[in-house]
Amino acid sequence: MSIFHIHKFKTAKEKWVVGREIITGKTNPYHDGLKDNCLSFTNADDGEKVTFDYFFSHLAKMQSKQIVDLVTAAQATAKENYHRELLFEKVRAENAPDLPSRLKCLYASESFAGINGWLKFVQDNSRCHPFERTGYEIVELRPSANTKIFKTQDGALWGVENLSEAELIERAKSYWSASCVGMEELLLEGQYVVVNVF
Repeated sequence: MSIFHIHKFKTAKEKWVVGREIITGKTNPYHDGLKDNCLSFTNADDGEKVTFDYFFSHLAKMQSKQIVDLVTAAQATAKENYHRELLFEKVRAENAPDLPSRLKCLYASESFAGINGWLKFVQDNSRCHPFERTGYEIVELRPSANTKIFKTQDGALWGVENLSEAELIERAKSYWSASCVGMEELLLEGQYVVVNVF
C-alpha cells in the first residue's frame, strides 16, 4: 500500500530521500508551529506553566473551559486553530483512543491526485498553515504493518470560529466517525519508508 504525503521543508538538507525511514514523534510540524506561536500554557489548577508532554497526557481529563483558558495568550490564528485541535484531540482520546492523533500523525492521501489537491489548498490558504516553509515536496510512503491509518474528510475542521462548544464537539465526533464531508484526509501514526519523491 502506497500513501502520498506533503513534506514541507525549510532548507534543502531537510528534503527526504528514497529509502529514508520516518517515524512519527510526539507532535507533528503543524502542531509544533502552533505550539511555537503560543506564548504560554498554564495549568488551570495552580497557574504554573506546564510542559506539552504533561498537557497532552492530561488532556482527556480537562474540561473544555480549561482548554480555552490554556490558549488565551496565543496569537489569534494559532489560538483558533489550536483550540479546535485540542478539542478534537480530547474527543478522540475519550471516544476513539486507538485512532491516530492529529497532534502526532502525518497527513496524507491515498492518491497522487488527492495529495495534489491538498498541496494546492496548503499553498493557497496560508490561514490554515501559517508556519512558513521554503518548499514542498510530495513523497510516496510505504507504511509498516503496525502503522495506524484512519481515513476521514476535512469538512468538520473548517468554519468553526462561531460555533458553540457543544457544536464544535459534535463536529469533532463527526470527524472521528468519518461521517463528515470534504477532502479525503488520511492520518498515519507509526513508521514509514519513503519510496518515491516528486
